Amino acid sequence: MHFRTVYITLLLAALAAGCDVMPTGVRGSRQMGILEWRIHPSLQVRAQARLETASELARAVIAAPDTVEAGAFFTATVTTIGADYCWQPADATLQLDGSTAVVTPYDSVLSYPDTGCADARRELLHPVRLRFTRPGEAVLRVRGRKVVGQDLDGGEEVVVEKRIQVL
Repeated sequence: MHFRTVYITLLLAALAAGCDVMPTGVRGSRQMGILEWRIHPSLQVRAQARLETASELARAVIAAPDTVEAGAFFTATVTTIGADYCWQPADATLQLDGSTAVVTPYDSVLSYPDTGCADARRELLHPVRLRFTRPGEAVLRVRGRKVVGQDLDGGEEVVVEKRIQVL
């Protein structure tokens, strides 16, 4: 009886951790992050909210200060959507060109041969450290995917941006 309790406890702990524990046979893929997901053309998934405008989508995807000091590092957090607990944030690329920064977030999607992952839409956080060196207006642009329906491997590229004042 004690062994069964320990086993169930360990199993629940592994499920609660997401898919961080990688048993033998687990495969994964790295994909450009999903910024916008419409289950049906009229329904959108993003933290249980329906987003109507590009500015609402930008606020849901990009968390960054409105104003920064020239030359000072700051952290922006890009949020992507995971379909279930097999989705984990992977990394992000950053390209800086003057007053424009382009971030492309990537997520890992793990595949378990004999089991699945708990079904729950997730927000996956990608913190990115960057700086702008010239005063004026800067643009933080995020490249990702817009998906409609259940084809989570496909989708079209979408770009979301936020303007930042550099003092």
